[in-house]
Amino acid sequence: MTRMRLPNWFLVLGMALGLGLTGVGTALPQSGPNQADQDQAEHKKLAQLAPEAMKSGKITAKSNDSVTIDGHAYPLHPNVIFSDSVGGKMRWRDFTVNSSVQFHLTKDGKVDKLVALDSPG
Repeated sequence: MTRMRLPNWFLVLGMALGLGLTGVGTALPQSGPNQADQDQAEHKKLAQLAPEAMKSGKITAKSNDSVTIDGHAYPLHPNVIFSDSVGGKMRWRDFTVNSSVQFHLTKDGKVDKLVALDSPG
């Protein structure tokens, strides 16, 4: 029986193809919660903040991306939660100057939760 000798490049090509088919050396996607799940968990955590974690004041000015409360300007977090005092959802446009509010700040000073305490008079 005669053994056929294969060229070295053929062996290298075969190994490369074999490794590629098995996934060796390729990046696999990380398993775990996706961004939507993480955002939902963050919203749930913010919704359950203890009252002592919140500050209070009156809105003295507002823009599309910031709110001024009692004369101090704070940027709004991109995923800020707006609600009324009983937890109902609100929109940023529902808040007006002179509204009494409670708010929570992130570590970097952004408002991530804003709660309307009353309607402006």
